[in-house]
Amino acid sequence: MIGLEYIVRLYNGTYKKLAEKLGITPSTVTDWLSKRRPIPKAKLEALSKLFHLETEYFQKSYRKLKRSS
Repeated sequence: MIGLEYIVRLYNGTYKKLAEKLGITPSTVTDWLSKRRPIPKAKLEALSKLFHLETEYFQKSYRKLKRSS
């Protein structure tokens, strides 16, 4: 999972709402998440301002942690 996916989930957002805020289509967000297309620099900066986080967090890969019983 890349940081963008984690951050959107953390903020209880949706990809549709994120796409609207960025002025793009939800399929563009899906392409970023699947790594079919990189997140453009301008959109990384917009994400940074929107979430108040450094741009590097949005493309960083994170492993899914297993929950212990």
